[in-house]
Amino acid sequence: MTKGELAFTALANWCRVNGYPVPVPEHKFHPTRKFRFDAAWPDLKLGLDIQGSLWKMGGHNTGSGLSKDCEKFCLAAVMGWRVMPCTYPQFNGGQVYEWLKVVFDVAVN
Repeated sequence: MTKGELAFTALANWCRVNGYPVPVPEHKFHPTRKFRFDAAWPDLKLGLDIQGSLWKMGGHNTGSGLSKDCEKFCLAAVMGWRVMPCTYPQFNGGQVYEWLKVVFDVAVN
């Protein structure tokens, strides 16, 4: 399994255990662009995007990569999506789960 697949499995399991909606993996949210969220809750129009390769020269931290991420997040916002970009340390450290608890507790209750 890839790092992203492991993260998605952990997230889906956490949602099930806590009674929250289970996300859709690699959700393509735009009708003509190939933009995807790592995990999404389409009914809530909520997308989670984990930014990888932050501490080495990866796609998200080059000029063109950052520009594409900005375009992706702006298009998502224009379409009414709430996007939660995060890092793997924030995900693995549990901070993302705390943020999601707040979102789900407001959305579900």
